[in-house]
Amino acid sequence: MEGAGRPVLIRRGEAVELVCRPADDQGCRWNRRGGDVLSDECLLSATKAGVYQCSQGGTLVGSVELKISSETTVYPYRQEPDYRIRHSSAYQEKERKRRANAHMCSDTGTLIEQSLLCDGEKNCNNGEDERSCSLPCGAPSVGGGSSLTTPVGQLYPHGATVTYTCPAGSSFRQTLGELRRKCHQGRWSDSPPTCHRNLAFGRATSAFPRSALLGLGSELAVDGQVSTWTMLTPSEGTQSLNVTLDDGVSVDLVLVRTLSASYSVYLNSGSSWTECQRDRNRSRDDDLAGLAAFTCPSDEPTGAGDGGPLILEVLSSAPGLTSLSISEIAAFEPLSPANDTCELLDQPANGRYERTGDSSVRLVCDEGYRASCAGDLPCSEAASAVCRPLTCPPPPTIPRATTVSSNGTRSGAVTEYQCSAGYQLYPESQRTIAECRGGLWSLSHISCLPESDLRVVALRLGRQHSRSVAALGAELERLVAGQQQLLRRLEGTQRRLRQVEQMLDINWEELEEEGHRLDSVEGKQEETLEPKEEVVDTVQEKAAEIEVEEMMRELEEFEQEYENDYELW
Repeated sequence: MEGAGRPVLIRRGEAVELVCRPADDQGCRWNRRGGDVLSDECLLSATKAGVYQCSQGGTLVGSVELKISSETTVYPYRQEPDYRIRHSSAYQEKERKRRANAHMCSDTGTLIEQSLLCDGEKNCNNGEDERSCSLPCGAPSVGGGSSLTTPVGQLYPHGATVTYTCPAGSSFRQTLGELRRKCHQGRWSDSPPTCHRNLAFGRATSAFPRSALLGLGSELAVDGQVSTWTMLTPSEGTQSLNVTLDDGVSVDLVLVRTLSASYSVYLNSGSSWTECQRDRNRSRDDDLAGLAAFTCPSDEPTGAGDGGPLILEVLSSAPGLTSLSISEIAAFEPLSPANDTCELLDQPANGRYERTGDSSVRLVCDEGYRASCAGDLPCSEAASAVCRPLTCPPPPTIPRATTVSSNGTRSGAVTEYQCSAGYQLYPESQRTIAECRGGLWSLSHISCLPESDLRVVALRLGRQHSRSVAALGAELERLVAGQQQLLRRLEGTQRRLRQVEQMLDINWEELEEEGHRLDSVEGKQEETLEPKEEVVDTVQEKAAEIEVEEMMRELEEFEQEYENDYELW
């Protein structure tokens, strides 16, 4: 739902689905302006004109005005000049179906034919008829003896081309040689082609006058190759090329490729000549110069009644110097009525056909797509149906909000909103991202309040209080961590003190033992009279004194370290 704007025009009696999609999941409430509640669901089906409003929690989140269109004329206009025909029941029924199948522009109510959708021109003022264009095509139909020059794919982009061929002895009735179809806006050009027996392929040929024949022979005109030519020497008067067909066959169509400017095609049954009429509406192949089609009367078999063959003659009767040059001739029997018109149906892209009868189908589209035609379709008309992506209109404009980012309007596209400067999202739990789903945006309203609103001020103060509490908690955690670190250092100092005390105890014992040893040495020195021994004792005494001095220095160091640790403790 978007804010109230221009009315949306609908057909009388047509059901329109209105979908309200607010920013949270607290439910919706629909009512007509000034009227009672219509629904407590976010989806409402409406058939009457009026202004419909959607609210949530007592807040209006969207409104739309529906208006009945009085337009009944379908564009382009096809006014029947004959008054009697214009007011006949058959004509009225035809126009009724034309109106029912037409697309209505929601902004103006104009009815336009389906063929005008995606034609490259904006027929609706808002351009809705040109949305979801450049549609791909599905797999082209391959049957009736034809084959593709490339493997059949499942999806072809807009503008892609496929090429059909026929086996030797057969040809298309539309052209000689290959036939191409092009994908345009989800539909393949022309009808799926079928191959038909070429009655002239490989048949006996003759030229008149015989002396005018050049090249390899007249049989090149019926070899099935459009690149070979039968050429006659330029001469005054009539020139012709004859093809002998089977007796008793009927021919209703002849295709000829020739560079001659003036020529005619005849069927000679021996007893009568039948001229075939050139049909300029057939076989217009831009890639095959000189191709022309001729239709022949085929009410009765044209073969000779006496058992003689049917002669197909291409006759050049231009005045002056004449040169008949023919690349290929093909002759076809009349078509038999098709038993199954649904057999050769191109497959739609992003969907499929389901049979609903002997000659009708229904188009079923994949998720994210919608069928351009609803209900059952005659197979002869099904080729016009396509599966269009459920694209959304442009992202809705939300009051007091701006668009942060958007990546289109196709199914799955996302648009993100934020409140405009000076406004605050309230409540903060609202969704701010809209997704295109089913042709509608999943979000059409968010609540943005002025920053001076008491609710926004309270929300801001609450956030500040939360930040202050969080900062105080962080400071307390830092102090506690510092105290724990001091305690760990104190425990380490106490362990070192105990180790120093143990070392000091050990050193005093060693000193006491060393003192006893020195006393013993002095006593022995007094008893000894020999000079040599006195020298030795003097040396030993000196070494002991040095050792004692070292131990005393070590003891002093331990005492100093003890005093330092004690002061730290």
